[in-house]
Amino acid sequence: MSQIRWAWLFFDTPRVDAERSWRFWSEVTGWRLSPTRGEHDEFATLLPPRGDSWLGLQALADGPSGVHIDLDVDDVTSAAARAEDLGA
Repeated sequence: MSQIRWAWLFFDTPRVDAERSWRFWSEVTGWRLSPTRGEHDEFATLLPPRGDSWLGLQALADGPSGVHIDLDVDDVTSAAARAEDLGA
């Protein structure tokens, strides 16, 4: 099994609502919003006052709001196969 190095929690928001949603989450958490990144400025991170960042924000081109987890792993192929074996 591939070693999990880090886990990110992402709030997914339709692009049309992203700016408002991201300000909301920044206010709720009290965490500063990072500069946007990605080809279409579709990603940002909430930066805690101390410690490592782990809460990401993603603007979706289409689709409903949601939440997803990204796992940083040593071996993506192995981790994907394991996740599928578990029912993903």
